[in-house]
Amino acid sequence: MRTSHLGIAAVAALALLVTGCASAQPGSTGAPTTTADPAPSESAPATPTPTPTPTPSPSDSDDDMDDDATPIPDAQIAALDVMDAVSTDGAAALWAEPGTSLAVFIGGSGSSRCVPEPDGAEVEDGAIVVEFTAPDLSAISCTADFRVYGWTFPIDGPVDASMPVDVRVEGLSPDASSVVELSVGPDALLP
Repeated sequence: MRTSHLGIAAVAALALLVTGCASAQPGSTGAPTTTADPAPSESAPATPTPTPTPTPSPSDSDDDMDDDATPIPDAQIAALDVMDAVSTDGAAALWAEPGTSLAVFIGGSGSSRCVPEPDGAEVEDGAIVVEFTAPDLSAISCTADFRVYGWTFPIDGPVDASMPVDVRVEGLSPDASSVVELSVGPDALLP
């Protein structure tokens, strides 16, 4: 039995020695020390981590975009039958609220920097003029894919929505003479 007690004592002494060496500071001759968690102190509250800003698309905000133009969600656009009209005519229009707001759809590259930005809508000589600002395409690269973008625009003047109303969409290209002529009837409603 004596051998087993000596073996246990030797193992315990070795464990203490290893523990003491592991916690001693290099070059220190003092006894091993233990460290405790520091006492909590009053400090300034932690600043929250900022959330990353998503990459904007034309449907999101832009400095040049009029605050009155409200982007139409992609899922809502996908449920509409406007792709053919946009592909053929260059734009499409529906009443968002007859006589007071208009939904306008345009096509463009999947690269959002390549899509004209909405400026606003106003009534001129009984027609609704919707203005966009075309990007400088010579300064950016665009993808060859084609998709539909849409916004709703409040109309700044009275419009009789009980009859077809002429709509002119301007600024879709850098060519100032490029205008898309449309007509929106009383039954052309955004669902």
